[in-house]
Amino acid sequence: MLFLIYKMSLKLFAYNTLCPAYYVPRYDAITHPMNFSGSWRRARVLVAISWILSALFSSPILFFYETTETEEYGWVYRGEK
Repeated sequence: MLFLIYKMSLKLFAYNTLCPAYYVPRYDAITHPMNFSGSWRRARVLVAISWILSALFSSPILFFYETTETEEYGWVYRGEK
C-alpha cells in the first residue's frame, strides 16, 4: 500500500519537473530560431534528470510514513512511524 502512495507522489513530482523540461527547448527554439540546435541527447538528459529528481523528492514517503490496516477504516495512511 505504501508503494502505491509513493507511485502517486512520484507521478505528481514527475509532472511538475517534466513540464519545464519540455519548455526549455521550446523557449530556445523561439528566442534563437537561427541558432537552435535541438538535440536528442539534451532532451534525454533533461527527461532523465527530471525523473531522478522526482524519485529523490518522493523517497521520504518510503522512510517516514506507514500504512496500517484497521477494522473500521481499512487502510490508514499515517505520517509518523
